[in-house]
Amino acid sequence: MGGSVSGLIVSLLVLVIDIYIVLLFIRLFLSEYERYDAVLDMVFQATDPIVVPLATSLRSRAVQLVPLLVIAILLLLKGIIVGSIPIALQGFLSTLLRIYVLTIIVTAAFREAYLNPIVSFGQRMVRPVRDMARYVSPHPTTVDVLSVGILVILHTIALLVLGSIEGEGGTDLLLAKRAFIYSLGLIVDLTWFFVLVLFLYVILSWFSPDPHNPLVQLLTTIAIPMYTSIMLRTKESVLKANLRDMREAIDAYTADKKKAPQSLEDLVDAGYFRSVPVDPLTQSNTTWEVKIDTSLASPDQTEAGIVDVHSGSPLQSTEGTPYNTW
Repeated sequence: MGGSVSGLIVSLLVLVIDIYIVLLFIRLFLSEYERYDAVLDMVFQATDPIVVPLATSLRSRAVQLVPLLVIAILLLLKGIIVGSIPIALQGFLSTLLRIYVLTIIVTAAFREAYLNPIVSFGQRMVRPVRDMARYVSPHPTTVDVLSVGILVILHTIALLVLGSIEGEGGTDLLLAKRAFIYSLGLIVDLTWFFVLVLFLYVILSWFSPDPHNPLVQLLTTIAIPMYTSIMLRTKESVLKANLRDMREAIDAYTADKKKAPQSLEDLVDAGYFRSVPVDPLTQSNTTWEVKIDTSLASPDQTEAGIVDVHSGSPLQSTEGTPYNTW
């Protein structure tokens, strides 16, 4: 019992240190002007009690550099707690990788940085990495992809160095492969962030927040495209299911009645459906495009008719083909 309690206390202490390190790192890129932003001011309020007195005692006018000193002290403290300074550094670098990749994704979706101080801060933070990527290509999307690649490579190299200090076993190739896969895994695990954003967006929408709040603008910018994409893919799944059910019903009707249906309502009248399914893309059950074949499919069929059905939407699908060709 005592061991589990002490373990819990250590975990909570490490969590607090990690959160404070992230706040201090964010402060490195903030200017005093951003104290006037309601969200970013919280970073100042959380870190001022340590940063300001320390800067005063050190008689340092470079207050921006004081967070680095505090981060170094906290990493040393965390290393003592977990029993390994390289492991503490590895955790810090992994957190930075996540933060930078998330920032690249968010700022890529919100180009008008001057409208949102949070996004402006994010662009300022990732600018050095993006500047490196621009040497290869000036295209914005390529720059973002290359920036993530650069971060993964830098993180992999840092893990190799820390691993050698820690004395990890294995060949150099094996260690490099292990570090690279771990770095990629951190990015894949960012899926939880997008789920969290959607959750926060829904919660905020219940309270009808101020649409001019920078945090609300940021969440809206991220959540709306995600929500739209999810809804579109959901509609496409429903469309595929409806098409499959109707095609099976057409075949069954033709086999049972020895004739093809003359309309989709025939399938309803024969009991194959309670009502004609709705096309999720057009939001109507009267826009289906039916294909009629004048030839008979089998010798015992007495009447030709509908042999296939398609969506009535000419829009392009996420698969790159029009819905009415599905």
